Amino acid sequence: MSDETDLADEIINITLQAQIEQARRPHETASATGFCLFCGEPIAEPNRRWCDADCRNDWELENRDIV
Repeated sequence: MSDETDLADEIINITLQAQIEQARRPHETASATGFCLFCGEPIAEPNRRWCDADCRNDWELENRDIV
């Protein structure tokens, strides 16, 4: 039988896991614009959001607290 402390702990763990999952997906909130979202270079491929992995990583680093 669970007591109030166990239930509260379970809620905290569920909330924490949801926040961790959300923090790992910052790039999913950014839409492709035809330009690199970090440096602004034009991108020929319509569904790409960054020109390379370095720009993607830098963008995610700068935006990790926003999402």
